[in-house]
Amino acid sequence: MIPMCCTMTSKMTKKILLITDAWAPQINGVVTTLTNVVNRLKADGHEVMVFSPENCPVRFPLPTYSEIVLGIPRLVQCQHAIDLFRPDHIHISTPEGPLGTIFRFLCDRRGKKYSTAYHTKFPEFLNAKLPWIRIRWGRKFMRWINRHSEAILVPAPSIYRELEEQGFEKIIQWSRGIDDNIFNPGTRTDNEEKTLVCVSRVSREKNLEDFFRLPHKKIMVGGGPQLEEYKKRYPEVEFVGMKTGHELADYYRKGDVFVFPSRTDTFGVVMIESLACGTPIAAYDVTGPRDIVKDGINGYKGESLEECVEKCFELSRQPVYESSKIYTWKKATKDFLDSLIQCD
Repeated sequence: MIPMCCTMTSKMTKKILLITDAWAPQINGVVTTLTNVVNRLKADGHEVMVFSPENCPVRFPLPTYSEIVLGIPRLVQCQHAIDLFRPDHIHISTPEGPLGTIFRFLCDRRGKKYSTAYHTKFPEFLNAKLPWIRIRWGRKFMRWINRHSEAILVPAPSIYRELEEQGFEKIIQWSRGIDDNIFNPGTRTDNEEKTLVCVSRVSREKNLEDFFRLPHKKIMVGGGPQLEEYKKRYPEVEFVGMKTGHELADYYRKGDVFVFPSRTDTFGVVMIESLACGTPIAAYDVTGPRDIVKDGINGYKGESLEECVEKCFELSRQPVYESSKIYTWKKATKDFLDSLIQCD
C-alpha cells in the first residue's frame, strides 16, 4: 500500500521557503501546481517566500527552449532567504535546476532539512533532447540529488511505484487540483466534424507527432521550441498558440476527445482540466494517464491512440466531468502541508 502524508495537519501557521526554477511567467503544469498551492497557503494564513528566477540578477533562456528562463542568484541572497526569513520548512521544488542545486548545497552544508519534488521525468526528458545521454545515467543523477531530501513529493501512485523500483526512498504522494470556476462543462455546441484537442508544450519530448498523424480535425494549443517546425510539417493541424484561463477552457470543451500523446509525464494537469470540461482522454498506458484515465468512464488508454480516440467518441460527457471532482487544490495544499510536517 502506498503511504500517504500524515493525516493531521497543524493548525499553526508556518513560514515556508519555496525554491523553484519553474515560476511565472512560465506556463506549465509545475507552475500551475505551485501557484495554486502557494495562493491557498497564503489565504490560510501561512507566510510563503518564493525564490525563483525572478529574484536572480542573472537570467538566461534554457538552451533549445527560450520560453523557459533560468536564473543564477547571488549567494548572499540565498543565505538571507534562509537566515533572515528563518523558515519553518524549506521545499526545493526543482532540485535538478540551478536554484535547486545552490539551495541544496547550502542546506546540506548547514544541516537544514528540506523536501523536494519529482515533477518531471528528467532522465527521459534529457534523453529525448540529447539521445546520447542514457536514461540510466539520469536516474542515477536524480537519486544522488535527492539523497538528503526528507521527503520526495510525487503526483501519483504510478510514479511512486516507478521511483521505488529505481531505489528512491522517502517518497510521498502529493495530489493535484482544478480551478472549477474556470474548468467546467459550461456551454458547448456539438461539432460539425469530430474534433481532437491537445494542450501541451510544443516540444519534441512530448511525442506530439503521434497526435498530428491521427485522423479527424485536430487543434493544437500551446507554444514551444518546435512550434514553427510542426506548423510547416503538419499544415492540416490548427495551431492556436498559448491559451490560458477561460479561453483555454473553451478549447477543452471544443474537443470531442482530448489526446495526451506524451509517454514521459509524471501526471499531466491538462488531463484533469480536460475532464473537468467533460472531454474524455485518449492516451498511452504510461505514468500520468495510468493514474487518471479510467477506461470506459473518462477515456481510454492503450498502445493505439487511434483506437482509444474512436472508443472515446462513444463516451458520455457527464461521467467524464464527474470523475474530475476528486482533484481539488484544497486537497493538494493539505497534502503539501502534511509532507512538510512529516519532515520535522
